[in-house]
This record gives sequence, C-alpha cells and structure tokens, in this order.
Amino acid sequence: MVVDVSSSLDIMNNALILLDQSPMDSAELTANTTKTAKACNIKWPTTRNSLLRLHPWNCVRDRQVLTVDETAPAFGYSYRYELPDGTGTPPKCIRPLAIQYEQDGHYFPFASGTFGGDIPLKYSFVIENSYLLTNTQGTTLNRDETEGINLVYTFLPKSDAVADYDDTLIELMYYKLASEIAFTVTGSRNLGLTFKKDFKELLKEARAINAQEIAPGIPVGAVLGAYSGLSYTGASETW
Repeated sequence: MVVDVSSSLDIMNNALILLDQSPMDSAELTANTTKTAKACNIKWPTTRNSLLRLHPWNCVRDRQVLTVDETAPAFGYSYRYELPDGTGTPPKCIRPLAIQYEQDGHYFPFASGTFGGDIPLKYSFVIENSYLLTNTQGTTLNRDETEGINLVYTFLPKSDAVADYDDTLIELMYYKLASEIAFTVTGSRNLGLTFKKDFKELLKEARAINAQEIAPGIPVGAVLGAYSGLSYTGASETW
C-alpha cells in the first residue's frame, strides 16, 4: 500500500507504512498528542531540510540575481548580498550552489571553498548569517541587466505541497524519515538501521538519475561536495 503524495502528511504516512504502522489523518498530526504524530512533527522538518541540502537536486534548484546590501561587512570583505529568505517572491535559499562570475559562463562552485582551487582572491566568499560576503562586485550579466550577483541555489518549497519534488526525491524522503522515526514508533533500533541502509542505496540511484538530467560536461560532483569542477564554459544556456 502506498499513499498518493500531495502533501508532507502523505510523505509521513508512506514512511509509517514502510514501518508497518497505521497512517495518520491531518487531525492527529495537528493535535500532536500521539507518539507517532510527535515523532513526525519533530523529525520531518530536519529530515526534509537535510536531504535537500545533501545534494544539488535539479528539481529544487533556482537562480536569482542578488543586489548588494547597503551595509558592507565590518571587515574582511567588500560587499554582502542577502540570500533569499522566502518572504518575497524568490523561494528561500537552503543551500547556495554557485555564483557566475564571468561573461562566458564560468561558475565558481561553493564546494571549492573560500580560497579553493585557482579562483582569484577577488572571487572569494563566505556564507554568514544568511548573507553572502564576497569581494565580487555586482555585474549586469543577466537577462534584465540588473546589477548584482548571479546565484544558483537549492530552494526550500514555500508551501506544504510537494509538487516541486520529483518522484526519486520523494521516495528518498520516505526512507530517510522511516529511518529517523523507526525507534520511537516501533521500539526497534535494528529497523532504523535497516532503513538507513536502504536509504543510502536509493540515494546512489537518485544521484545518478539527477546527473542524467543535466547536460554532459557540467560538474555535479559528489554528495556533500556539490561540484567537482571549478568552472564550466557554456554556450547559450548553462545550469
């Protein structure tokens, strides 16, 4: 039995079904009085967010031009740019992935580190308190010719709807959540370890599928090392 997925509750219920537990309704989840509801309410947000940050998933990737903040850093960097917080139109940035820094489509991947690789010092950066601090001055290398930083990032969907997730990512969420709540719900540590192992195997498949949905030659790298290459020179369209 699999519950059709249209909300986070459906994801929770599919995780419960994997654990051979009865699904919940929205009233039980909202009341938050049962052991099952408490476990899901506590574990779901961190499970979702950690999974979204784990890999540069294509289905939850966005790009925005960030304009420079009026307040410069106190020292160390020349400019700061506020990351999208989800209060406006752009969805919330949950993991920065790369900034474009040249006309011909070069990208500086965040996984390279602040002073990593052959990136010039003027392109160094750090993420602090929801801001991107850098010595990179804004450019107008975007369709609207808005002066700013071209950011590629993983976003957090704004609503409870899960339409932004593709099927492979949703399946990963089932197994990840099941591994997190297994002991609380069933009392079995071994069951949690089993689903954690299953999750790791599914993760390999999901990453491979994700890589197939992007043009060859564009670096996508390894889990927790978002991009393996330092740059990609594209033609008319890049990631």
